[in-house]
Amino acid sequence: MTTEWTGARVQPRPSLANQVMADLRQAIASGAFGTNGQLPSEPALSQQLGVSRPTVREAIAVLEQEGLVIRRHGLGTFVMSAVVELPNILNVNTGITDMIRSAGKDPGARKATVSTMAADERIAGQLGIMPGTSVGVIERTRTADDQPVALTRDFVRLDHLSSHGLLPERLQSFVGGADSLYSYLSSIGVAVTYGVAKVLPARATAELAEALELKPDADLLLLEQTDYNSAGAPLLFSEEYLVPGPLTIYVFRRGPG
Repeated sequence: MTTEWTGARVQPRPSLANQVMADLRQAIASGAFGTNGQLPSEPALSQQLGVSRPTVREAIAVLEQEGLVIRRHGLGTFVMSAVVELPNILNVNTGITDMIRSAGKDPGARKATVSTMAADERIAGQLGIMPGTSVGVIERTRTADDQPVALTRDFVRLDHLSSHGLLPERLQSFVGGADSLYSYLSSIGVAVTYGVAKVLPARATAELAEALELKPDADLLLLEQTDYNSAGAPLLFSEEYLVPGPLTIYVFRRGPG
């Protein structure tokens, strides 16, 4: 049985496989592949999307690594429904805005600030720059249905901003809202290809407790992540302090063996 899906035609661009992945992720999330969850064949997807078969194959291979699809020999490629139905899974590089929306809540932001600072050794190491180099810092208290659920700090390499004609002060108009930083960077031509995350336990300091409306020393989840472009150059380093409960995190684990 062949499943038909009419997707948006992908325009040729350097990150064509990434765009195909994004289109397929959206189609999978919306249930576009029917009740049996079978994707069209590679030739059919290639024709429908207007891209080459190797591009489709590359996109599907990544989705398989993320646990969103599984290839069954002689049968085809199928959606992994148990994984797709998870609201927030670290296998897919999504930001806080999308995490809040996937939980069925309305994202917002409070006390958003933009500043610059001299990178210490830790931040410089994450961003691949010399200590003391100036970096942009975006700090926001993120809300879900007007309730604080996370405090995020994004440390951005200023050379990547300036090379695309963006000065740090122009970020001020952006960070006051709940828009995704990934989407904003993409709109100015700065594409995040992948991220490496570390999940740690944390306690609410007095500053965090006030911002997140918690008691001091309350339990938090700290997500530290460095995001990279297609050339493997670090673009930004993020610290995300999450309130457990409102934003449950899942991880897909393949195996054993």
